[in-house]
Amino acid sequence: MYYKQNLPDKIGIRETEKLTAYVGYSTSDMNLFGQYENAVDILINKIFEEKHRIDTISHPILYLMRHTIELGLKENIKYLRKYSKLNITKNKTHSLTDLALEF
Repeated sequence: MYYKQNLPDKIGIRETEKLTAYVGYSTSDMNLFGQYENAVDILINKIFEEKHRIDTISHPILYLMRHTIELGLKENIKYLRKYSKLNITKNKTHSLTDLALEF
């Protein structure tokens, strides 16, 4: 693909630290939701900055958005469950329709 760029031959300590992911530090689903939301924002902003067409990443960005919505709905359902007398049961589904109806 013509957008692929190689990393520089020499990467400094600061750049190396930025490329180190502490995956185990994501200890909550809300944190995971925030990371997905950040990924969508970063990608959309980069598309605008670089003046690329959104269709160059349309399928992956739509998947990220859909998954972000799913995580957000599940977190809100989980949070509101403690304040509700309703029997909320569909939090284990991937269906946005079922989650939205539950919400």
